[in-house]
Amino acid sequence: MKLLHAIQTHAESYPQTDAFRSQGQSLTYQELWEQSDRAAAAIQKRISGEKKSPILVYGHMEPCMIVSFLGSVKAGHPYIPVDLSIPSERIAKIIESSGAELLINAAGLPIDTDSQQIQTVLAEELLENEGGSVSQDQWVKEHETFYIIYTSGSTGNPKGVQISAANLQSFTDWICADFPVNGGKTFLNQAPFSFDLSVMDLYPCLQSGGTLHCVTKDAVNKPKILFEELKKSGLNVWTSTPSFVQMCLMDPGFSQDLLPDADTFMFCGEVILRIW
Repeated sequence: MKLLHAIQTHAESYPQTDAFRSQGQSLTYQELWEQSDRAAAAIQKRISGEKKSPILVYGHMEPCMIVSFLGSVKAGHPYIPVDLSIPSERIAKIIESSGAELLINAAGLPIDTDSQQIQTVLAEELLENEGGSVSQDQWVKEHETFYIIYTSGSTGNPKGVQISAANLQSFTDWICADFPVNGGKTFLNQAPFSFDLSVMDLYPCLQSGGTLHCVTKDAVNKPKILFEELKKSGLNVWTSTPSFVQMCLMDPGFSQDLLPDADTFMFCGEVILRIW
């Protein structure tokens, strides 16, 4: 898959470049690639057989979430991002609906799934598999499902939207071709990974060799902390809903002085009204 090969190339060419920053933690491209290799090998040991059941990844913008996403698809399994804000009852419904057999706890926090069909493992445990890797033949490819995002569903029950590797590659190629986002830029990630908005920054960033700078839910809810986080981000590419940037624009501190290097704004998820 072009996306995965691009990340591998960045890991070899620019190994010490940050791929991911969140909550004071960072992950270089070399670390991302090597750790996801180890995670993939560990996943294959835990889930045997030909069944490519999805893997739940539980957390909120921890570096281990991205490692777990890539580890899952390298092992041939789609992943389901599950944010900390999702209630345990809903998680149980997602497990039942998806047929998932493994839950990776990237947050390291207690979680009660109340399900007998799934095994749970801390993300750090997967990384103890020193030197492990899998064949590229095992990677999720073409029309196989790359990830599943669960919506609330019109009936109130969660419904999984399956995105294939080909779908994702087409979308990522479009962003990288039609928007000025290439050249190792720093991207904003503000939406939890369980929301499809996050895909607009995550994978174009990784394919183009950029750095994803995450702003957590706690920061978003506290404007002073949010603006302090934005000021030190070195942000080039802003991605959000229109309503989020409109909230920021209400503060006079949201100006070129705050984000002197920002040159591209991308919006999705809502109707764009007049926000400037």
